[in-house]
Amino acid sequence: MHEAGAIDIAQPDVAKTGGVTELLKIARFCEAHGLTYSPHCALFGPGQIATIHLTAAEVRPPLFERLYLDFEAELYGDAAVVRDGRLRVPAGPGLGVDPDPAIIDRYRVA
Repeated sequence: MHEAGAIDIAQPDVAKTGGVTELLKIARFCEAHGLTYSPHCALFGPGQIATIHLTAAEVRPPLFERLYLDFEAELYGDAAVVRDGRLRVPAGPGLGVDPDPAIIDRYRVA
């Protein structure tokens, strides 16, 4: 797409591009070729938490896209909830935050 001049802004999704390593490769490609890079994650869950980390890890963090929805329950607590236009990067091991077992139990389908 880049060689055809068909893209100005890359919006890769960590869950659809092959994971964290592939998304980082895309970010470096964009940087090397003057393309705007803004990770996209319309999913809610581990992909979104990974995208928060990937966005925060950039030298010049791009805008973080989060669809505005007022969920009845947040699987990761307030880890992906925007407050005053900002997100905190989860600091625990792995993705930094675990899903809330009570929320899983509450919405479990037999």
